[in-house]
Amino acid sequence: MSKGCCYNASLLAAEILAKADFISNTSDYTTLVTEAVNYVISKQMPNGRWNYSYNTETGKERIQIDFHQGFILVSLDQLYGLMPFARTDIPETVSKGLSYYRSIQFLDTGRALWRIPDKWPVDIHNQSQGIITFSILEKYGTDYLSFACKIADWTIKNMQSDKGYFYYRKNPLYINKIPFMRWSQAWMMLALAELIPHE
Repeated sequence: MSKGCCYNASLLAAEILAKADFISNTSDYTTLVTEAVNYVISKQMPNGRWNYSYNTETGKERIQIDFHQGFILVSLDQLYGLMPFARTDIPETVSKGLSYYRSIQFLDTGRALWRIPDKWPVDIHNQSQGIITFSILEKYGTDYLSFACKIADWTIKNMQSDKGYFYYRKNPLYINKIPFMRWSQAWMMLALAELIPHE
């Protein structure tokens, strides 16, 4: 059994509970959601990033910096819109995290790094989550929507088959062209569907 507290998964669960309260017009989960949000925000690094998880037995964090940054940022923004949180620094937290995500996770071309500091392989999930994050959170920066478009352009040019499907991973000398449904196609379909209404 895993003893890790995964930050993005914690916020996803908090989102579900917050939506349940919103739909039912109750506050049954407000305390639990607020505790989850406060905990995850407390784990943000000074440079704006989050590590992947915290092991409750060892007291150590798992350092894995990739598309999960985008998950966290979108969840925090969604939660801020759903619930009347006492803390008003969530937009500042998201803004700080977005700055890191944009400047460190992605090259100016729109290509994402693998897991910082590793540059390879280029993973379709990193690309798709970048499109989703910068589309949804365009209000946090004047160039975020245009950067989402740049990520989409780079991905289509470099990771899409002539048959329409998207490749799994691009390496310096070869491309893994397996058309995984969940990892590649579903996430890119979601990413492009999220981008289109914002353009």
